[in-house]
Amino acid sequence: EDKNLDDPTTWDGLMKAAKALHDPDNNQYGIVIGTKKTAFARQCFTPFARSNGARVFDKDGKIVFDSKEMIEALDFYGKLSKYTPPGKDTWKTANNTYLNEQSHLIQYSTFIMSDLVDKGDKMVKDTKFAPYVQHKRKSSFGQIVGLNLFESASKEQLDYGKNLAEYLMTKKYVEWLHMAPGGMNPVLKETASSSEFKDDETLKAWGSTVEDVSAAFENIERFGYVDGKAFPELGNITNKFLIAEAISRVTDGESADTVAKEQAKKMRDAIEE
Repeated sequence: EDKNLDDPTTWDGLMKAAKALHDPDNNQYGIVIGTKKTAFARQCFTPFARSNGARVFDKDGKIVFDSKEMIEALDFYGKLSKYTPPGKDTWKTANNTYLNEQSHLIQYSTFIMSDLVDKGDKMVKDTKFAPYVQHKRKSSFGQIVGLNLFESASKEQLDYGKNLAEYLMTKKYVEWLHMAPGGMNPVLKETASSSEFKDDETLKAWGSTVEDVSAAFENIERFGYVDGKAFPELGNITNKFLIAEAISRVTDGESADTVAKEQAKKMRDAIEE
C-alpha cells in the first residue's frame, strides 16, 4: 500500500514489487525465491512455468523442457532472481529473511504459519498468502498427502494398513492435521471451515486465512502430470536435480534458451537410461 503496488500474484506484479522493495544497502531484499540446485528451487519455479503453459513432458511423455513457454519462464525467473539476497538461496534463506523482516516477499510453504505465530500478533496480521502465480493462467505448487496400500502386501498387512488409514482419515483426521498446524491442511473446504479444525492455537491466530489456504488447492500442479496422466520418469529427472540445475544456471545469468536446450537433452538421456 505504501508503494502503491498491486497484489503480487501476476508476473508483472511480482517483478514490480520485487524492484520496489529491493534495497540491499539497507539489508532489504525484494523477494526470496529458490536459486540453489535444490528441490526448493524446483518447487518455487513450478508455478511460474505452469502459469505460462510450460511442461517437462507433453501428453505423449516426450520431453518439452526446451519449449518456447519454458524458455520464457526460465528467463523471467532469472530476471526476478536479481532482487534476491546474495548467494544461492534455499528455503532457509526465505524463512530467515522473512522472520528477520529483511524481505517483505518470499516464496514459501504454509509451514511458516506457526513460526510467525511465535513472532507475535503483528507479523501474523501483516502477512498474507498468495494462492497462485498468474500469467497466461493460474498455478501454484503444492502436495497432497495420500495413504497408499500395496497389493503385494499380505492380507494381514493390508488389513492393518486399511485400519490405520481409516483411523487417520476419520476419527483422528483433525488431530493428525494439528500435528503441523498451517503446514498440513484439509483438502475439503467444509473441514477447513469447521470449528473442530480451527480449534488450535496456531490456526486461531490466523482466522479466515486458514480457509483461504485450503482454497489454493484448486490451482495445485506438478511437473509429473499431464491431463491427469502421471509420468514416473520425472523421478529420473528430479533425482539428478536437472530442473533445479536449470534454475541455478539462469539465476547465475546464463541464457534461458541455451539452458533449456542443454537441460532438455540431459533429461532425454536420463529417461532413456
